[in-house]
Amino acid sequence: MPFVSTWLPPERRGLALGVFGAGAGGTAISALTTAKLVDAYRTANPFLITSAVLALYAVVAWWLLRDAPGRTVPAEPPARRLGAAFRLGVTWQASALYAVALGGYVAFSVYLPAYLKTGYGLAQATRPTGWRGSCCRPWRCGRSAAGCRTASARYGC
Repeated sequence: MPFVSTWLPPERRGLALGVFGAGAGGTAISALTTAKLVDAYRTANPFLITSAVLALYAVVAWWLLRDAPGRTVPAEPPARRLGAAFRLGVTWQASALYAVALGGYVAFSVYLPAYLKTGYGLAQATRPTGWRGSCCRPWRCGRSAAGCRTASARYGC
C-alpha cells in the first residue's frame, strides 16, 4: 500500500488504495473456480494455476513498477520504525478493528454457505457475489478519503 499511495497527493490516495484493494476480488474467483478445477482435473491444479499467474505478475511487476518520483527513503532502520508504531495506541486499536472486521468477513463468507446448505438445503451459490464488494471498494475508499484527511489533520499522521 505505501507503494500505491506515494504516487498520488493525499486527497487522491483513498481512491488509489481502493483500486489497489479491489484485487481482493480474487477471493471471489477462487470460491467459484477452485472446487470445479479440482473436480475436473486434480487437487494440485488450482495451486499450479495460481503459482503461474503469480510468477507472471512478478515478472511484469519487476519490469514495469517503479518508485514514485521524489519518494524519500526512510533513514531510520525498519526495526526502529516498527517499534515506534507498536508504541502508538492507534496501532493496536486499528489492529483490533481489522481483526474483527476481516475475521467476521471471512467467518461469514465461509460459514454462511455451509449454513444455508445444511440448514435449508439450498444449493451452493454459482454467481460471484464477492465481486460486488471488490468492485465497490474504490468508490468507498474514495468517499472515505475526506474522513482520512480529517483524521490526518486531527492526529498529525
